[in-house]
Amino acid sequence: MITFFWDHFLYFGESRLALPLAVWVAVCIGVAGQGWRALRWTGSFVIGGTLLLAAKAAFSYTGWSVPSIGLYSVSGHAMLTASVYPVLFMLLGSVLGKYTGWLGLATGVGLALVMPVVLVTDFYHTISETLIGLGVGFAIAGVTLWRWRPVRIVDVCLTMALLVPVAFLFDPRAVAEDMQGALRSRAVQWTGASGEYLRSIDPDPATGKPVVSIEYFEDGRVVKPAQPAGSARSAEPASG
Repeated sequence: MITFFWDHFLYFGESRLALPLAVWVAVCIGVAGQGWRALRWTGSFVIGGTLLLAAKAAFSYTGWSVPSIGLYSVSGHAMLTASVYPVLFMLLGSVLGKYTGWLGLATGVGLALVMPVVLVTDFYHTISETLIGLGVGFAIAGVTLWRWRPVRIVDVCLTMALLVPVAFLFDPRAVAEDMQGALRSRAVQWTGASGEYLRSIDPDPATGKPVVSIEYFEDGRVVKPAQPAGSARSAEPASG
């Protein structure tokens, strides 16, 4: 059971799950009559997400990085987990009372803190990449949770009634993937890139320490071989 949970933990940080949940949170807070909080959540989420996407695009399409601290591609999985789940679980917990709200917050924070461990130990991201993503996510959550006011069960039910029919008409997972693809295409146009840098991580056979390799692809083929040379076991998650 623990192994299954660990192997599938990355799904919590997938954009196709986290982004629809972020929309649900915004609508629920708005339905509860907390318009300014819904606006803070949406605005901070957009700003944080834009900064993260800009950093990822800077590496992917220009090769920008800070090797001295192991910074190449900031973790979107860490950012999405740290921003969405503390707010979501605080919201759901607060329906039952103050203490269950705090318990929900603690659960969401705990979930967010596990994500960097999975990303680093499974060689998807470096420590600095996960910590930056985690920091951005917690900042987004903090802006929203400041002076928190609980929501009611009727607000949650009404939000479900509003969004469930929409989910049947438009698959939220497909919408999130299409949005990600559109942003990727825009980034290529804005940077004028003809190819893409990919960062992968492999444990050193002798020491077990992570070794970062970078390759440059054009038209699906490697133009510049990995630096340092060597094959990589796992590349960063597609939406991470």
